[in-house]
Amino acid sequence: MQLRIINNIRNYSNLNIIIWIILTTVLFLVHSRGLMLNDEGYILQAAQRITQGEVIYKDFFIAYTPLSPIITAFGFILLGESIITARLIALAASLLTLIIIYKLAAMLTKNEILRWAPVLFFLVWGPMHINFSWPVVYSSLTGVATCYFLFCVKVKKNKNYYFWAGFSAVMTLLFKQNFGVASLAVLGVYFLINNKERRYIPVTSIGIGLPILVWGIYILLTNSTDAVIENFYFYFYQKLVVEGVDQTPFIYSGSALTSIFKLGFYLLPLTLSLIASIYTWREKKELIFIPLFCALYYLTGIRPVTDYVHYTPLLALSGLSIFLIILYSKRRYEKIAISLIFFGLIIIGVYASVFRAYYRWESPLISHIHLLDNEKMSVLVDNKYKKLITDMEEYVNAQTVKNEYIFINYYSPSLYFILERKNPTRFIYLSPNVVDYKYQIEIERNLVDKKVNVVITSYLLRNDKSHLSNYIRANYKLDKVMHNYMFWRKI
Repeated sequence: MQLRIINNIRNYSNLNIIIWIILTTVLFLVHSRGLMLNDEGYILQAAQRITQGEVIYKDFFIAYTPLSPIITAFGFILLGESIITARLIALAASLLTLIIIYKLAAMLTKNEILRWAPVLFFLVWGPMHINFSWPVVYSSLTGVATCYFLFCVKVKKNKNYYFWAGFSAVMTLLFKQNFGVASLAVLGVYFLINNKERRYIPVTSIGIGLPILVWGIYILLTNSTDAVIENFYFYFYQKLVVEGVDQTPFIYSGSALTSIFKLGFYLLPLTLSLIASIYTWREKKELIFIPLFCALYYLTGIRPVTDYVHYTPLLALSGLSIFLIILYSKRRYEKIAISLIFFGLIIIGVYASVFRAYYRWESPLISHIHLLDNEKMSVLVDNKYKKLITDMEEYVNAQTVKNEYIFINYYSPSLYFILERKNPTRFIYLSPNVVDYKYQIEIERNLVDKKVNVVITSYLLRNDKSHLSNYIRANYKLDKVMHNYMFWRKI
């Protein structure tokens, strides 16, 4: 009998190892493909500027809290500056998230199949859709970790986990501000419900306070206080609150049937978390913070930009809600219904991530099969980028030298990184509706002071009448057009 139990444990352990090898392989296959010139470049360029000695916020603006470019910069220092380095960091974060989700599920059920459900769901809708170094990748990790540490307090009877719950919650804030608010709110609700645990609020507060203290000291030592205030006032108050820049409708125009379908799809994470909350409260109310975490992440993340790209990481966390519904539902038909929803969403997620447009705008990941001879990349790209990057390198290398300044007048910061040229301005995110007139004047001075001879603009700005676009047309000559990019040389 004992021998049989030992063999069962050994077989289960071997199966677990095989599953984790498969999951890691899938993650690598996904993270080694695709090229994103806009959002991915935001963190790439910020991280590179940090490694070059620049101070975040003081020397360049960024719309996020600081940890995403900082952790990517550490990766560059250790492994070298390349896109694949940043992808490997994102892969590690996603793998850790999967492990924590699995450990959390394993503490809740002995069902060896059910505990893999939220893991698979997160894989399909999370890293298989967003496979690069991006704030939501890291904030998902620390947000899930917050829930895990809170549950460890109850399971392992170790109150030190309160420190780590506070620490991971505030780290979420330092990765992505809106999700940090959600994680801190989860802590607040947890202590509100658990009266007897409030005596451990000081321990949790130490975990919250230490990272904030370190960041505050860094700001003071680098004399960045005014820059931090200017940066967040500009992006969050002026642009987001007052002007509503980049806001999208919650539901886009279309037929009534299409609008109803989109509304239901976009509300699905919230609906699942609310249903999970009802079941969890009824069966084990001390775990209500888990579906609450999913709901708060959704509510703080779905606006002001509601689109597929911002939606998928929110849906990815809904695997926890589905898991709780299956775990605590009493009726067989309820388990069958939610299981059908689960498998349906898995199929849709796999198809969308592999065979539909990568990150909404690019060709499907399955078509990215070419490896370019560029030490800054080492990721597979499609036919479009194989030609475009090769042609761009040839042009820029003929006109400038490595680490010389060029200017890219639109949101394609990955090009600075790939082409190994410097950004003469403190702006990584460039768009006519984001950069005000006074900052356009500042950019104009940067172009003059740093003797910028080559400017690359998006074809979308060919008719733009902003001061900066008019300045470029008056002082640079259109020399070449490649795909959606126009290349200008100084007159």
